[in-house]
Amino acid sequence: MNYLAQPGILMDVIGYTMIYFNQNALKYREKIFSNQEEDPFTYFDLFRAGKRKIDPPAKLYPFFYYDPKSTNLTLMFKYLWETHDFSQQRPADFFASLCGEAFRRFCIEYYLIGYQNELDINGVLAGDMKSCLHALSLLNTHGNNLVYFVDFFQDFESLAASLSEYMSYCFNKIEAFHEKLVPEMIDRIFEEYIRYESIIKRMYEIQDNMSIAEEYFTIHLMEHLALFHKPAFNGINHLFFIGASSRQTITRWSDYTNISIISFGQSFGNEVKYDIIQELRKGEHTVSQLAKKLYIARSTVDRYLLSLCENLVVQVSRKAGTEIYYKLNGNYMLAAKEEVKRILDDICADITGSD
Repeated sequence: MNYLAQPGILMDVIGYTMIYFNQNALKYREKIFSNQEEDPFTYFDLFRAGKRKIDPPAKLYPFFYYDPKSTNLTLMFKYLWETHDFSQQRPADFFASLCGEAFRRFCIEYYLIGYQNELDINGVLAGDMKSCLHALSLLNTHGNNLVYFVDFFQDFESLAASLSEYMSYCFNKIEAFHEKLVPEMIDRIFEEYIRYESIIKRMYEIQDNMSIAEEYFTIHLMEHLALFHKPAFNGINHLFFIGASSRQTITRWSDYTNISIISFGQSFGNEVKYDIIQELRKGEHTVSQLAKKLYIARSTVDRYLLSLCENLVVQVSRKAGTEIYYKLNGNYMLAAKEEVKRILDDICADITGSD
């Protein structure tokens, strides 16, 4: 068992702080986009119990802001993932890098990368007051928290030093938290992921010839299902980050293993069903909303939606009074993609082999 402790602890420092600053946004994400029965804040709440309670300085908000409408990684997760070599560098090296100019440029560009045509990013990096004020105006969606971006643009050096000091302190606390919890759960978690290895590979598009049992792995307590891998150790091995409480998520996903190309064709080959799917790509809808947009009788939409739900393509998103909102089932899409790809790959291989 190739277990490494420090990468998971480092990820949990970021995960803990992200949850602290974004609980409402994360609760919204879990309510709308997830069917998890587990409390997503189990280990966050457990860590804050007793003497381990840590309240990050409010001024560090810009480093950990989470946008539930975006698919981008939180700034600190993105920086860690893109710059840190888990095989060669220690957590102390990562904390030290936060005080460097490269980190400052990374942070400024993270928030302003979409505004190159409206703003002189180099002017912001140079500390030009006019450019910095313009940058602040572009981030007005942060509301009352916009005040924390003033130091982000004007006094970054001091802010980064506070960030480095906080993360180092938090790392020591979470390290002790891991030492207390992980030894008792590590065998169970490892066996769980080996048991569902084939399903996990489909979920994360991991190569078939890669064995989770033979790779290095670490435990990420703050996420329920966080299995992702990063090339490490001179490209020879991968490092897997494994969520600590993921059995229900994995077993639910396993229900999609019976998806066939026939059921897929029945859903996507029907014109009305396809139009419904296209509308749901834009976001959740009620039956009435779909009927209005597609100029189809409500009873017709209702009938086709029922069929799509039975085939797992669509699922109930939420209920508001008497209205039921529907959304596309992301797990189905991933599973169907793999099944259709497998069928076509097999057919192409047969054709190529017979020539």
